[in-house]
Amino acid sequence: MTAGSEQLAAGSERPVQYSEGKAYFRHLELGVDERVLIPRPETEVVVDWALRLAGGKGGTAVDIGTGSGAIALSLAMEGGFARVVGTDVSSDALDVARANLARIAPPLKTRVEFRLGSFLAPVVGLGARLLVSNPPYIATGELDSLPANVRGWEPPLALLSGEDGMDATATIIEGAHRVIAPGGWLVLEVDSSRAHVAETLVRAQGGYAEIAVHPDLTGRDRVLVARLYG
Repeated sequence: MTAGSEQLAAGSERPVQYSEGKAYFRHLELGVDERVLIPRPETEVVVDWALRLAGGKGGTAVDIGTGSGAIALSLAMEGGFARVVGTDVSSDALDVARANLARIAPPLKTRVEFRLGSFLAPVVGLGARLLVSNPPYIATGELDSLPANVRGWEPPLALLSGEDGMDATATIIEGAHRVIAPGGWLVLEVDSSRAHVAETLVRAQGGYAEIAVHPDLTGRDRVLVARLYG
C-alpha cells in the first residue's frame, strides 16, 4: 500500500476477504490480498457470457488484467479451451494468480499461463477464440464516491482508468483485433453508466458483428460482447 492508501485504510474496516485471505468465485476458492481486487458476482456474469459464446471448442482464451486469476482460472476449469493466457501489468498480482493456479486440485487439463505486461502487449498475434477482461473502469474523480473499504484497501491500479474511466476499455477495444482470431469473441465487463459509450467505441472501431450489451444480476448494463468478422 502507498502512504495515502494506508491513511484511507486506517479509517475503514478491512474487507473480510482480505482478513481471511480467500474469496469465492464460481467454483473456485481463491487466495486474495491487497495486491488484487476482490472478485465480485457481476464478474461471474461476464464469465457466463464468455462461456456461452466461446466455450467448449478448444482454442485459446485470453484474460486481460487477470488479477487473482478469477476469470482465467474459471475459463480453464469450465470452458474446454486448449489454453488460457492471463495478463497483468502488476507482477504482484501475477504472483497471486500463479499461487491460485497451484492450489487448484486436481490439476487442470487446460494449459494455463500468466504473462506480465500492459494490456494486450503480451498476447498480440495470439489468434485467440476469446478475449475477456474486467478492466479498470472507475474515473479518477469518482474515487471518493467508492465505499471506504474499497478505496482504502483495493489496488487503485485495478480500479482507476483516467478522467472518464474509459482509458483501459478504449485501449482494449482499439487493439483487440490484434489478439482475436476472425470469428472470435470480445467480452468486456463495463461500468453500467458508460456501457453504451463502450458499445459506441466498438461500433466505431469497425470489424465487429453481433455487438450487444447485457445486464448483470441486478439488471444493470454490465457485459459488452462483440464478434470479430470471420
